[in-house]
Amino acid sequence: MDGRADLLVNRVISFDNVAMGTVAITPSTANRPQPATITGLNVTGTTFRAWACPMSSAPGTGVLGCTATAVTGAGLTIWLNRKDLVRTTVHRVITGS
Repeated sequence: MDGRADLLVNRVISFDNVAMGTVAITPSTANRPQPATITGLNVTGTTFRAWACPMSSAPGTGVLGCTATAVTGAGLTIWLNRKDLVRTTVHRVITGS
């Protein structure tokens, strides 16, 4: 074995069980989490996971935290906490399995 691992994914990821997109969040108060709710999705599956990634110029420059909650096949809520009131684009991915 040469230290590499190959993973064959067969029918695990498909068009109907993944949803990606972005949302822009402008905090109304510094140092307080601001939610953005995304609805209208149709991700198939029974178990759902989400990832949220805020776009920032560099770590520690304004974003204090970002997470996804209430994840379902129909949508989720993304929370962004900043130390200022700068509008921030957050990329999100939801998968269903």
